[in-house]
Amino acid sequence: MTCVKCKGTGIIHNYYNEVMDADGPFYNQNIQYEIKSIRTACSCRVEYGKWLESNGYRNVRVFGDRWAGTKAMLFTTAISVGAMYDREGIFGRYCYSNETLATAALKVWDGKGDPLGWIAKKGF
Repeated sequence: MTCVKCKGTGIIHNYYNEVMDADGPFYNQNIQYEIKSIRTACSCRVEYGKWLESNGYRNVRVFGDRWAGTKAMLFTTAISVGAMYDREGIFGRYCYSNETLATAALKVWDGKGDPLGWIAKKGF
């Protein structure tokens, strides 16, 4: 899934801005616009990050079109991996005996292959 505004990049490259004159914006039928080529962060990435956090994911990192974050389970802590902007589920998870190990493994993982030190692998 991708955002319709930024197409999954998290950045909006161009946007239209009303041209202002000394008295403010033009208020006639022919409002003039100029293109500004400014890289601005898309709000979708922030909103999705807040959604992940509200669902218990911590230490979230982005690897291209995937995200990974730690989440406390009943007896373990997992590194969960999912598709960016997907609110339906995850690809899978790597389980660790505690949060410290999971957080350390996520910090050094480059998103390729499997992270180090997991004790169980679910999904994928």
